[in-house]
Amino acid sequence: MTDAPAKTKAQLNRAVAERTHLEAREVERVLDALSEVVLEELSADGPGAVTVAGLVKAEVRPEAARAERAGRNPATGEPITIAARPARARGKLKLRPLKRLRDAL
Repeated sequence: MTDAPAKTKAQLNRAVAERTHLEAREVERVLDALSEVVLEELSADGPGAVTVAGLVKAEVRPEAARAERAGRNPATGEPITIAARPARARGKLKLRPLKRLRDAL
């Protein structure tokens, strides 16, 4: 498997334009709008999720609080206390490939 460079935005726009027989400018506007919608959904308050048709599901999951706990300094081996961390409603981003993408890989 070779490491091919990722497509640039312009290359992606041209590839979609060729397959849809649309103007590259129209494709660019559509992809920009898709990007804006995904960002709005994922950055809204509370957990959010967006599915990009048959490719990937992106969701923000809340992150639970962690209590204070004992640990060790890896350099010295000395015991330390790791501070507690409060819960965060805007937690971690999880991207999950959907069946069509998994089957293609």
